[in-house]
Amino acid sequence: MRPIGYVILPLYLLLCLIAYLVVFDGLISNLVYSPHPKIERYQFSTGNLGAVVFFTGTQSSGVAHSAQMRDTWGRFGDVVVAEYNRHRFDGPTIVRDTYNQLRRWGYSDVTIVGASLGGLLAVDLIDYDRSHGNRLRFKVIMTDPVTDGQDLFQQVAAQRISIWRPGPVGNLLLTRLFWKFGFNPPPRDQLGSGVDDELLAKHYQASKSYPLSGWTGELRYMVRHRAVELYAGIPLVVLDAENDDVVRPEAAQHALNIFGGGQIVKVPGASHIDYVEHPQAWRGGFQAAFALLPAATR
Repeated sequence: MRPIGYVILPLYLLLCLIAYLVVFDGLISNLVYSPHPKIERYQFSTGNLGAVVFFTGTQSSGVAHSAQMRDTWGRFGDVVVAEYNRHRFDGPTIVRDTYNQLRRWGYSDVTIVGASLGGLLAVDLIDYDRSHGNRLRFKVIMTDPVTDGQDLFQQVAAQRISIWRPGPVGNLLLTRLFWKFGFNPPPRDQLGSGVDDELLAKHYQASKSYPLSGWTGELRYMVRHRAVELYAGIPLVVLDAENDDVVRPEAAQHALNIFGGGQIVKVPGASHIDYVEHPQAWRGGFQAAFALLPAATR
């Protein structure tokens, strides 16, 4: 092989790989990755608000978040957790599957806990119910909600990255590289009491191997989301972390605007959806939020 061939051949192969990743990898992901979430129910006998449905923010942290708060939420109803598919995020499918499962289980009163991205799924679930006969009665708690394509961290980068649809090859080649400088647990002396150390470790480990296809799908949903209409008449409480480093301060007020009112409860000492790191503060915040909601009518 001529010397120039040692340059041209690798470049050609690299261009072929890039073309595959950009054009075909995302198409293949639609065939191999299911869009359906895993929906689990944790039944409690002490609740009076029907079902408490949890929509997490990004799925990389969602399971750990819900595990720390289930006992608190369970005082007010059975807890239903929608765990998104790590490889393929599909908002309409998550909403439809959650709605159908709630109807199958016979709930009529539903309190949605929407964390960050989950706040957008909350309004989509309300819209879906409206288009199917208003079968459910809703109350909503949002925690540090993002707002219709705004308030995303590094918004411009998010809009660009969300265009790409990674598939199996992109996940295999780039996920570990992308998260190589991923999250590190905070020092133990900053966590306070009541933290499950094993769960915390799993949370951070999962964040370092979170598939790019799932993450870019979540970004795409957030960037493109638009609330369909006002949600006046639905009780809303927004939990606003004191040290939120992701969502702009006006996001909480925006949520109140689209619901035609509501209340904001500050969570002292907490940052963006860090239920795992500051569980005591968030438990107090949720107890205050539920106390502000009207009782269910069974």
